[in-house]
Amino acid sequence: MAAGEAYATRFSGTADEAGRPVIDPAGVVGSIVDVRNPQFAPEGQHWMDEPQRAPVTSGEIGQVFGVALDDAEGGPNVYLTATSAFGLHRNADNSDWMYGMWGPEGGTPGTVYKLDKDSGYQPAPFANITLDGRANTGAALGNIAFDKVNRQLYVSDLETGMIHRLSVDDGTDLGVFDHGMQGRASFLDAATGGQMSLGEVAFDPATSAQTTGCTAGDFAKTPACWNFADFRRRVWGLGVRQDPETEKVRLYYAVWSSQGFGNPEWAAAGEDQLNTVWSVGITEDGSFDATDVRREFTLPDFFVDPKDLERAGASHPVTDITFPDCTEQNIMLVSERGGVRNLGLDAVEPFAWPHEARLIRYELIDGGVWAPVGRYDVGFYDRKNEGAPHIRANSSGGAAFGLGYTEEFAVDPAQPNAFVWTTGDALCSPKPNGACTNPGTGAQDDPSEVHGLQGTSEEAIVDLISDEALAAYPADGPATPATGPLQSYMIDLDQNLTEAGEPINESFVSNDATKIGDVEIYQPCEAEPIEATPTPIVPPVPVHTPGATHRRDGSPVHSSGATHRRWGSPIHTPGATHRRWGSPIHTPRATHRRRGSPIHTPRATHRRWGSPIHTPRATHRRRGSPVHTPRATHRRRGSPVHTSRATHRRRGSPVHTSR
Repeated sequence: MAAGEAYATRFSGTADEAGRPVIDPAGVVGSIVDVRNPQFAPEGQHWMDEPQRAPVTSGEIGQVFGVALDDAEGGPNVYLTATSAFGLHRNADNSDWMYGMWGPEGGTPGTVYKLDKDSGYQPAPFANITLDGRANTGAALGNIAFDKVNRQLYVSDLETGMIHRLSVDDGTDLGVFDHGMQGRASFLDAATGGQMSLGEVAFDPATSAQTTGCTAGDFAKTPACWNFADFRRRVWGLGVRQDPETEKVRLYYAVWSSQGFGNPEWAAAGEDQLNTVWSVGITEDGSFDATDVRREFTLPDFFVDPKDLERAGASHPVTDITFPDCTEQNIMLVSERGGVRNLGLDAVEPFAWPHEARLIRYELIDGGVWAPVGRYDVGFYDRKNEGAPHIRANSSGGAAFGLGYTEEFAVDPAQPNAFVWTTGDALCSPKPNGACTNPGTGAQDDPSEVHGLQGTSEEAIVDLISDEALAAYPADGPATPATGPLQSYMIDLDQNLTEAGEPINESFVSNDATKIGDVEIYQPCEAEPIEATPTPIVPPVPVHTPGATHRRDGSPVHSSGATHRRWGSPIHTPGATHRRWGSPIHTPRATHRRRGSPIHTPRATHRRWGSPIHTPRATHRRRGSPVHTPRATHRRRGSPVHTSRATHRRRGSPVHTSR
């Protein structure tokens, strides 16, 4: 992999076997995606010809979600984790796992695969996660993160709730951290600054996935039978941060508590029903320091409708935690995913609840507290059909910082972390549900379905929630402007073009929502410069006509209605009068410049939290501080001053009067 390239996972797709849908063993589950040289501005259009290479299939490694890249010299090795995020699937007589579920013989729900750069990224088993010799029986693994300081990997196990640390050299298991016992026993609550404890919850090794005898129904469609860890100890997302001042390393991890999966104790669990992010210190020898555990924050509520709260909890799980590389790590991205389900291989949107997951940005403020400063819109679709909140919440659960771009729109190693890449569903949807920008017309009327990767300026932050998002959907348009998506690249993880550059028409209409996984970007801190005017990697597309009469800029048959040519060409006359950012004739519609520049005048008048000129619209300060006056007047659920706009209290409490 070269600096700036991405690695992304996804579901393999299906094939037909005697009239029955089965996992496609030739279907791609992971590949390198070259996002280095778009050579056009990010304006919310479908990037159709992004190069993809080094694919691996479900026949080679099964279904995978988590991605980690190490810091090997000359380019990273890639690590992928077995997953149930795309359902658990059995063969026709339920005698075994369906072929393509866990890869070839030897693959298990606990397998970590390594794609070695020296072998051309050919996959091979790297480690098999077990607990005292007990194998994972079905719930599989959560995510994986690389610790470059201690040169080890951390892997979360969704069945046991344990976090394992593995030697990056040979996959040796170096020990586990047990959140249910060690984490809950004694921890610092960052929100209050007090030392606390919660009841310990142990893992029962006698439990197993009920592949036969699932009393709740069909095993494949009943996650309650998959043997997920107890909701109080279930860990998914992971991220590693080294403090820039103390150089101390911490592992951040997300506890997924919002779904009980039939556990009778969930209904009365109170705040233990809420998804949270924690951290544990890492000692100088790389081991877990169980005396240094913090509960960092509780995820803000997503749902307001009682039916949604009963179905999914207050929010969906955080499946990825991301910090910037190469610069001070005082920003954290937490990426949600729409839970876990399996409606069937032939169902629409089968493996998660779409349009209910956010990408939230936190920043470190005084006192070492992580405060939510906003979120990134993911995709154009804004829940018009589902109801409030009307926000663009189409995250698929993966996020990574990436390099910025030069004026010629090639990646610039001098701009680390200038872009945020996220996996998402419904990044582009045909009108009227959130179409991408059509370069031919300049309007949002591209007919493509795009599910995959979104690359956005890291400055394109929007309010976590707004009055408009909670109000009735306006008859004349979206509840809020698509500020972030209109500054983004949208990539479909399906191959949209043949090797000859011809469009693959079925890929433009394929609904792959809930089938997208995780992403990582290779961003070495000392990368070689990229040529300012790179040579195009793929041939031009002379006849791409997906309904919008749009061809590649500069092709002999380009005749779009918007008279739009390649940026900077002598006949470039776009209708929006938009030129290259920073050029003497740059007059963008949003009048938005780089934050901190002398001419920065963003519409939201939003500055960095804590700066002397920070005046965000929501006037939101740290929860519990004497000047905390958020627009929603929302305090911790159950506190004596909890009076949220929705008048929502904990379900079952005497003052619960939800809207």
